[in-house]
Amino acid sequence: MPAAGSLRSHAEDMMRFLEAALDPPSERPGPALQLAHTPLGKRRGATSLGLGWMVLERRRRPTVIWHNGGTWGFCSFAGFVPSAGSAVVVLSNTTRGVERLGFQLAEAARQPSSPRGR
Repeated sequence: MPAAGSLRSHAEDMMRFLEAALDPPSERPGPALQLAHTPLGKRRGATSLGLGWMVLERRRRPTVIWHNGGTWGFCSFAGFVPSAGSAVVVLSNTTRGVERLGFQLAEAARQPSSPRGR
């Protein structure tokens, strides 16, 4: 079976999905999107778990809702900052994790001086 069930996407698709997660519609699938990133259990430290999403809540920083992945030499990060209305996708062709870059971009996207806030 191909990796990840042979699901394929690209950054533009991922940004559309994150936009829906940032501001879920009242009709379907909005309630499911909202539930997916609602913290349901504690992981460790400042991280809680939703349904497929990690929720990072740190002092004096905005909450970042995120997920990462990797398979066959590729790594990815998708995250959003609800309080800022910003989202970030990082897709790479390396086995090295891209979480640090994802968090840095999420933090930068919330700054007013950022050239692209979303």
